[in-house]
Amino acid sequence: MQKKTPKYVLYLLILTTGLACHKQVLVQYVATPAQRVVLTTDPTQPGLRIPSDFTGLSFEKNILPGGNYLNTANTPLIKMIKLLGTYGVIRIGGNSVEKVFWHYPAGPRNGSTDVDTMYTTDVVTYTAFLKALGWRSLYGVNLAQSTAQISANEALYALDAGGTSIEDFEIGNEPDLYASNGLKASTYTITNFEYDWLNYYTAIHSATVDRATFDGPATAGHLSSWFLQFVNVNSKRISLATNHYYKMGPPTDPSVTVTNLLALDPNLVKDMTTAVAAARSAGISFRVAECNSVYDGGKNGVSNTFASALWGLDYMYTLASLGVAGVNFHGGTGGYYSPILLSKTGAELKPLYYGMLCFQLGCQGRFLPLSLSTPGAINPLFSAYAVLLDNGYTAITFVNKDPANNADITLHTGTPLTSATYTTLTAASLTATSGVTLGGASVKSDGTYAGAKFGGLPHGGDSVLVSVPYSSAMVIMLK
Repeated sequence: MQKKTPKYVLYLLILTTGLACHKQVLVQYVATPAQRVVLTTDPTQPGLRIPSDFTGLSFEKNILPGGNYLNTANTPLIKMIKLLGTYGVIRIGGNSVEKVFWHYPAGPRNGSTDVDTMYTTDVVTYTAFLKALGWRSLYGVNLAQSTAQISANEALYALDAGGTSIEDFEIGNEPDLYASNGLKASTYTITNFEYDWLNYYTAIHSATVDRATFDGPATAGHLSSWFLQFVNVNSKRISLATNHYYKMGPPTDPSVTVTNLLALDPNLVKDMTTAVAAARSAGISFRVAECNSVYDGGKNGVSNTFASALWGLDYMYTLASLGVAGVNFHGGTGGYYSPILLSKTGAELKPLYYGMLCFQLGCQGRFLPLSLSTPGAINPLFSAYAVLLDNGYTAITFVNKDPANNADITLHTGTPLTSATYTTLTAASLTATSGVTLGGASVKSDGTYAGAKFGGLPHGGDSVLVSVPYSSAMVIMLK
């Protein structure tokens, strides 16, 4: 998300010092869309690899009781998720994790219609879904209103049923908000949480005979006062550090608009850099295990618009470039922000899903350096990311969030090109809530997708000419 005007390169273009070994590009077209900007990449200098399971989804735990949604019979949903990547991570948690209880002692549902109780039947259904999908799970257990013994019993059953499909256990959800949301006393602190968490950790570790692995602290924020302390104290107990991120909120705030969704978050790079550095110092990875545009379910006219697709695509690449291990977009059976709105017979895909789908076109490889040789002011509404794909192609993803100006670009690769093609992520407008296409096609309700169609780009020598329409994204493939 940067540009090569020298002083700015060190601040935003190279997002971190030593963490990202590439440069992503942020370009301004000043006042006129006619200005052509010159970018340069170098396919011989691959850097940071994007994890194969970077893409993730986050669901409320209360969708598991009854097995109505995440089950092997929901083949359209399985196909839709598989389109987002061969590998990925589903996180089960959210606020409802503290309101869903494990039936103890463990036993099958046997016709029970309890919607706030997990039975062994529900775990079997969910883990079978994971195995059919080929993704792994961060599995949340109730800390605020359960006991260590009961959660350990649930974890044991989940691990026995899911095997390697269970990546980590997550103890509680957003404990930094317990004191304010009534789940714990108003005096509840990080010290209290660490005491409670350790009791659960010890019980689960013992019950699973040391087979379980853990992530945490699953905090809503409070980076310095909660996250950093927890990671430092528990670095030998967790295999993954997690925190949550929402761009804006609550939905009732008048500042929650499409314009502000697409604007740069001045704290994002700094906070993510801090979190990644803390995790690396502990010898582990950092993942944003729950994120989206607007907390408390999203906002109609913002979270469910095409703008969210462009924001989500840009957000994924920004975090990947910083060394974040992955992101999990939150959603489920409701909320305006759900990328996949679940139903018992399938799912409805929202614009954000297509941003995630577009990410898959250019993410399977290692970042390449990009530099801007055209002087000019910075436009936070345009960004570009270069990746050397494992198949030998160079993928450049352009995200043009500018509502009025096309981006005209001359790209140099330093080596002669034999082919140059492109595809686009488009909709009628930034505020469109449907009709999103990637490569001229949409995913059908049965989960099938014709695939993105690519067209040719004018090129000669090591150069290619690109014009990225306003309010769109484009992926070009170079060889």
